Amino acid sequence: MRARRAAALAALLLTSTALSFVVVEVAARWYSPFPERHERLWMLSSPTFKLDIREAVRYVENEIIRAVLLKDDDIVYDVRFRTNDLGFIDHEDYLVPGQSRTDAPRYAFVGDSFTAGFHGGTPWVPALRDRARKTNPDLQIYNLGVSGTGFAHFGRLLKSFATDVDFSEIVILAISDDFERPFWRPLTKGDAIRFCQADKTSPDCLATVRPVARIFDRELGQAEILELSVQLREDQPRGPRKLKARLLEHSRIAALLHEYYRRLKLQLGSRDWPNRLADLRDAFPDKKIRFIHLPTRAELKRGSYDLHPEDELAALGIEYFPAMMACSWPEGMFVVDDGHPNALGYNAIARCVSNHLGLAP
Repeated sequence: MRARRAAALAALLLTSTALSFVVVEVAARWYSPFPERHERLWMLSSPTFKLDIREAVRYVENEIIRAVLLKDDDIVYDVRFRTNDLGFIDHEDYLVPGQSRTDAPRYAFVGDSFTAGFHGGTPWVPALRDRARKTNPDLQIYNLGVSGTGFAHFGRLLKSFATDVDFSEIVILAISDDFERPFWRPLTKGDAIRFCQADKTSPDCLATVRPVARIFDRELGQAEILELSVQLREDQPRGPRKLKARLLEHSRIAALLHEYYRRLKLQLGSRDWPNRLADLRDAFPDKKIRFIHLPTRAELKRGSYDLHPEDELAALGIEYFPAMMACSWPEGMFVVDDGHPNALGYNAIARCVSNHLGLAP
């Protein structure tokens, strides 16, 4: 008798739980559009990334790189950018023999792909500098933005760059995700570029890490690129999909919970970033350091940052600038089907940064 009652209660509990899940899932889909799943492919015309002799990640030097992002069978963007003598995105070289030092500011802008800024077609940091030179011809801004990097890279790159070039101020341009991105080194094998974390050997990385980008011939036409992308997807090994991936694909509740978990993890994560910033402060005790917190599309939509680092930055003597609240941001400033700004968005970032630094011509 007791066994039957227990079984009946268990059945009732399972049924009510299942019904509750269905009701909540329907409500979640009404509240937030169901996430569409797309096949994305990033294609680059060269190995693109390198680890320099001081183990900092830069771009390869003196290249014209073509970057193409595809979503399913559509090209999201197709752009080209130039790297200079030190492996940074700029049409100017940074090692100029006989260049005399002036009292004009010499800013080192460091950041991730938002600072690299090529997705809109024209990298915004060199363009900002060129405009500002109309009123201050001796001004220098160095573009140390490298795609995919975070605070684990920024300090290392600045210290490496300082052995080559003398700069007077550091401007960190970061998004919230940069705080907890782990350090990675680039690994190119065949036509595949991978980002390998520090705890993985090269063989382990090749065996377990999916490529972030595939290398292609820079002169291919767009029709040929689309044909190549189909072939690359067909050649990609497809193992059984994990339960997490299936849940995120088919359940809006799972997708929403995953997003909240991501934000909570960012706020309560390892919090190595204050130590990294402290190391950076110690490495450059005589230089002014500014931190410009750029917004992502999701943060702009929500109206708040995923992370609020102002107290930790103030304790280190680093000036904090919440760009999302301090500047105006136009509608449609991000690449459709991608999280990066487009030309309109990068113009808005350039305007915000130049006004904050007093560089507006």
